[in-house]
Amino acid sequence: MADYDFSTLNSTDFEELVCDLLNAENQKLNNGIVYKTYPEGRDRGIDFRYSKRNRPNYIIGQVKHYRKSDAAKLIRDLKKSEKDKVVKLAPKRYIFLTSLELTLGEIDKIYDIFSPYIQSLSDIHDRKSLNRMLLDNSHIVDRHFKLWYSNTDVLKRILHFEQIGRSLEFTEDYLKKKLNLYVETSDLVEARKTLIKNKFIIITGDPGTGKTTLAELLVYEYIKDGYSLTYIHDDIRDIEKLLTPSDQKQIFYFDDFLGHNAIEIEKAKGAESALIAILKRIIRQENKLVVLTTRNFILTGAVEQSQKLKDFNIGKYTALINLSSYRESVKAQMLTNHAEYAELDEELKRVLSEHKIKKFIVSHKNFSPRSLEYITMIDKVADLSPIQFKNFIIENFTNPDEIWRMAYLQQIDEFQRLIINTMYSLGDDVAVEVLEKAFDHRLSYEVKHNNFVKPMFIYRSAFKKLYGSFIVRSNFGEQREYFKFNNPSLVDFLNNFILSNQDEIQRITFSAKYAIQLTKRFYKLYDEPKQLEMPSILKDRLLNLDFEIENYQDYDHLIIFFLLIRYVGTKDAMDKACDLLKNIEDYAEVFEDSFILSQFKSFIGEVDNPKLIEALNDIGMELFEPMLDDEYDLEEIIKTCQVIERKFSIKPELLLSGTVISTRGRIREIFFNDLEMDLDDLKRDIIFENELEEVQDKYLSYAKALTYYGIWIPSFDSYFDYQDWIEIISTNQYRYARDSDKT
Repeated sequence: MADYDFSTLNSTDFEELVCDLLNAENQKLNNGIVYKTYPEGRDRGIDFRYSKRNRPNYIIGQVKHYRKSDAAKLIRDLKKSEKDKVVKLAPKRYIFLTSLELTLGEIDKIYDIFSPYIQSLSDIHDRKSLNRMLLDNSHIVDRHFKLWYSNTDVLKRILHFEQIGRSLEFTEDYLKKKLNLYVETSDLVEARKTLIKNKFIIITGDPGTGKTTLAELLVYEYIKDGYSLTYIHDDIRDIEKLLTPSDQKQIFYFDDFLGHNAIEIEKAKGAESALIAILKRIIRQENKLVVLTTRNFILTGAVEQSQKLKDFNIGKYTALINLSSYRESVKAQMLTNHAEYAELDEELKRVLSEHKIKKFIVSHKNFSPRSLEYITMIDKVADLSPIQFKNFIIENFTNPDEIWRMAYLQQIDEFQRLIINTMYSLGDDVAVEVLEKAFDHRLSYEVKHNNFVKPMFIYRSAFKKLYGSFIVRSNFGEQREYFKFNNPSLVDFLNNFILSNQDEIQRITFSAKYAIQLTKRFYKLYDEPKQLEMPSILKDRLLNLDFEIENYQDYDHLIIFFLLIRYVGTKDAMDKACDLLKNIEDYAEVFEDSFILSQFKSFIGEVDNPKLIEALNDIGMELFEPMLDDEYDLEEIIKTCQVIERKFSIKPELLLSGTVISTRGRIREIFFNDLEMDLDDLKRDIIFENELEEVQDKYLSYAKALTYYGIWIPSFDSYFDYQDWIEIISTNQYRYARDSDKT
């Protein structure tokens, strides 16, 4: 027997569930009774009722969903608040239901409180009796998807991934919060359909609209059905490394896979070939699924800058969350759920239930789940009076950007701002020891140049005050403890605020302990538009390698290499850049970062400095082989080989023949997978014979080039010969003509 604890349901969900259960029981008895829910029940003691002509309250029911309280409190509340309501209503029959598990003694006490309106003990239902009813009415479970996760076995299965996925966030409290706050909409239905049809989905929408929640609900459903979850933290290519060749059920989830803001669109370009190749592979495999999320404007920007993403038609795999299409009743339920889960004081709840305030919130252009979360954060509103709370709500919705500005400028001190600005300079996920060292370096700079006084233990005390409201733990790292900003909208604010403040940019960069503090937000690498010119102080620091190693030496030195050739450019800079190239020990490890690899490929294609070309030539295949090992696109593989052949003294037949066996096998696999997918598209769309010839010529050209560079491609004539193309063309022409006539 399944054991549901109802912890993933909010009060509204629970009321609807028990009403459905009782109606299902009535239908079996054929007694003609149909209960209807009664939203105002919190005020009048009615959650559902059955009426007769002259007795509107013939049968009434009260539902008490106590998530964080015990039976003793329930009984006290019934005596204090509910008994008089029932006496006043004077129903013929009173039914009481609770999500708590009750003892016989507690059931007797409830019976005594509401006697004579409770006609028998069987009209009191607790967790156990509700579970028995669910066993007899399994179809009800299918109608209440949140209930699935109240099954303790399912909950354990999902939480198993606390150890192997989202280690710091994928917890029981996190899951239950998501489900309690969520209001089911057509978005979930459409997202399910898209994922089933395409094997992967990109969930997109504006900031704060609930993309992550929708994605995680999809993931939960598949974990429930036996899929194993792999949470991708940083690199889409990790999917290929973790794909199992068998029919094992796998679902991969990558939140904000294109980054959090427009600054990171350029970084996404480095992984576009890998993204497309991996998704093509997923499409052709059984029991493999991918769920991705991104902000709508970031996806649009990435597609506009990428012909490959346009050709792949990535838009047809997206599910857009559009809050403007939500009915006000849905938005109102979202508001109710947030208020209930936050456990606001009753006087603050009454503010949210006022018609004028509720109407203001649900009809406002800035309405979003994130805005609801903000105005119901207990630590922000607990000390507010009802009048202050109203003003807080109005200000938050009217000027949402001002909320972070006020919090940043007025609610924290100078040392806390230094931590935030330092963390901003280090990127989206920051190792705790790196943040502390970088902060100490910044503070020492301020002491020396701006007469700051350094209190004892200031980092620890300042960080403690920021934790939870501005900064939270991140699920990014496995071996080190990482932190991130609590809210993407805070990063949006910092992007606008800091990048428009030249003095603060200078203080951050001049005091930088690590080279990445220059490149994460301010000084772009090789293949990105310049934002800033570099002051001579920073140029000198680069020439002197005056930065501590943050990640590992090869990576940091390659970052400095790019900065030297782009922002310094002197003879000394080129000499230093050549030395850095020659001293990198493991290019394969550095190029595991797809963004760095894409930047280096752009550099290789454009380099014309004789000293740099000589240095690259001296390194030879030790450098070029890793560049080719991690490529997923046939055209890019061939293009890279052509560039290397043209610029460097490498025999063409050695370029790919020298790569490791697994890479050669992977390139052949890409060749035949792409061929099969193109043929599938051709069978669906071809209406002219020359289209077949174009595909044949394309793959003959690929095969010829790959063979020239050292990888033999076996004959693939049979892929074209086994189809009756004349019949396929005729069928498609008929279908095309028929569909044209209809339009």
